[in-house]
Amino acid sequence: MGGPAGGFPSVGEAFNYGWTKFQANVGQIIVAAIIGFAIMAVLSLIGYVLIFASVINASGGCEFNRRGEYVCDTGPGFFVILLAWAVFLGLIYFGQFLFDLLMIRVGLLTTAGEPLDMSRLLSTERLGPYLIGSVIMTVLAMIGFVFCIIPGILVLIFGRFFGYYILDKGQAPVDAIKSSFNLVKNNFGAVFVFLLAVFAANWVGSILCYIGLIVTVPLTAIATAYYYRRAEGQPVVA
Repeated sequence: MGGPAGGFPSVGEAFNYGWTKFQANVGQIIVAAIIGFAIMAVLSLIGYVLIFASVINASGGCEFNRRGEYVCDTGPGFFVILLAWAVFLGLIYFGQFLFDLLMIRVGLLTTAGEPLDMSRLLSTERLGPYLIGSVIMTVLAMIGFVFCIIPGILVLIFGRFFGYYILDKGQAPVDAIKSSFNLVKNNFGAVFVFLLAVFAANWVGSILCYIGLIVTVPLTAIATAYYYRRAEGQPVVA
């Protein structure tokens, strides 16, 4: 049976829903979270290996010249290291994007009352638009952080739901970001409090040796999907 549709739910309502559904699907959800963290770990490890290999094999280095000056070679070896760092950061972001995509799928499927099949959770459907949207949001946030940090935080808040519009409604990246901005601006105060609660929950999960994130991240993902559907006036499975 569907739950209430329409209106911004309270923080307690969203989190209660998330916790109830987490408990009801705990096995599949924890497996999905572990897979997501494993993907990020593997990509990070590959990046570290590339950096280590570039440092070992770089032809450049730093040394004292005949005049006693400490100089560093900016030849090919230096640029190889820079390239390795760029690839490393790219892999880190790519892993985070994939993990976020997985958690959005967990939330959308759960709130729709659909089974959490791994074939659907790990599907590449809408992967391209989601990655493009993630890159756009990352660039906008970085630009915002350059300007006194607060604009960057606002970008992250207003664009928080773009992935849901891409996966749920099939919107293009730019349109999804616009839709997210419109959703948040209609009730910024309530959304801000909700996202602050999401941040706090995951922060608590992180201080528990990060193991707690296996619970808090999917729980908040379900709560966020519930919040999105309610704000959009969509029915939610009770």
